[in-house]
Amino acid sequence: MKLFQCLNVNDCKVLKTLPEDFGNLSSMRVLGIQGCEWLEEVSDNICTLSSLQVLDLGNCKLLKRVPKDFLELLNFGGCEKLEEFPKSLCNLKLLQKLIVNDCKDVKKLPKDIWNISSLTIFVLKGV
Repeated sequence: MKLFQCLNVNDCKVLKTLPEDFGNLSSMRVLGIQGCEWLEEVSDNICTLSSLQVLDLGNCKLLKRVPKDFLELLNFGGCEKLEEFPKSLCNLKLLQKLIVNDCKDVKKLPKDIWNISSLTIFVLKGV
């Protein structure tokens, strides 16, 4: 399983958390969890995915917590229960595209978000 580079579990209606041994997928570059409506958190074991560049969490309506600090694309579109961004968001040195739309519980953006020098696309809508 260490050879997986892309995994999509989109629209999985029963996924609440990622398996604990998920961090063993060391060559994972793209992880799509879009539309997993019952997913509440992405646990810290995802931080062991050192090759991960794209994490797509669009329409994970109950998502509240996400750790990660070395992504190129981060999609929070439709994550209605997300209350705050990971503290490390502003330290994402490779982040190029950030999508934040329909995240109704987000109260504020991190003040240093504009300091992400690699950010070229920022979609902010319905917040």
